[in-house]
Amino acid sequence: MPSKEITKIRITKLEQAIEAIDNRPRATETDATKAVAVLSRCYREPMEEGFAKSLARALEGADPALLDKMVDPKRGLAGKSVFPPSIAECLEWMEKEENFYARQRERLTNERDTLKSREDWTQDPQEVRETVWEAWERKKVDFVKRGDELERAKDKPLDVSWRRPEIPKETMDKLRMQALENNRATRNFGEEPEDGQGT
Repeated sequence: MPSKEITKIRITKLEQAIEAIDNRPRATETDATKAVAVLSRCYREPMEEGFAKSLARALEGADPALLDKMVDPKRGLAGKSVFPPSIAECLEWMEKEENFYARQRERLTNERDTLKSREDWTQDPQEVRETVWEAWERKKVDFVKRGDELERAKDKPLDVSWRRPEIPKETMDKLRMQALENNRATRNFGEEPEDGQGT
């Protein structure tokens, strides 16, 4: 069987599993009342009638499979709690169980979307692929050529023929005189005038 056909079958099964999670049956008020009654019989003292009705209303609309699990003496709340659980504890337990289905749905959805993206992928025409390949080959050749040039430049001796241009003698003499004057002025700066000089 071609791979595309296998992918389509897998996508169909994934969508059916996601739909089954979304369309799970929901407990009616009668189902919730029966589940609360079973939970109440797991304890020595039965639940108060008002509390039992409130708990049944809170559990209405839950997954019946989760209700059966919650009131099971071994797997549910009764096996972990000495006293009857509160409404908040029951709702917290149901939320944790619902998170399992949420994570499962997310995993199935991600797998389905990945397979769909692969199915929609199409290869470029032969001409386009050849053009891209030729451009890549040219870049590779240019890169190798540039590397060879750098290696040759590394082995080439340095050019020592360059010299600093000569400064004319008149200019050098002038610069020396300016340096002497600046040195003399610097040494005399801040000295006190001799007796009889200055104001």
